[in-house]
Amino acid sequence: MKVFLSTNQFWIFLNENENLSFFADSFQLGAMTLPLKVYLNKRDDNVGGGMAEGNINVGIYTGYKFGWKKYVKLKNEKDYRIYNVAFSSNVIVGLGKVTIDDKNSVQHLQTWKVDVPIFN
Repeated sequence: MKVFLSTNQFWIFLNENENLSFFADSFQLGAMTLPLKVYLNKRDDNVGGGMAEGNINVGIYTGYKFGWKKYVKLKNEKDYRIYNVAFSSNVIVGLGKVTIDDKNSVQHLQTWKVDVPIFN
């Protein structure tokens, strides 16, 4: 059935106040970046409250998307209404950078500020 729908064109004319729904699913794979991190606590004494920080994060995601497409023909409208409902379940894997400093580590006699790559 999927092969037929993907390789052929067809038309279904709906009468007034009729609707027709189709189930659709797909596999998805892509790259994602999150260049902004938001902290609830302040990391800088010069900034009040939380703060945002720009960083480089790169990840890939894969998942499964499924949903329904519904066509509706209403009495007083010329064109069909199209409703899309979709759900997605994904896995995200990526690399990022976290700065280890005295704000987010245990206090010792000497403190170093270093950047550590992390695996998300």
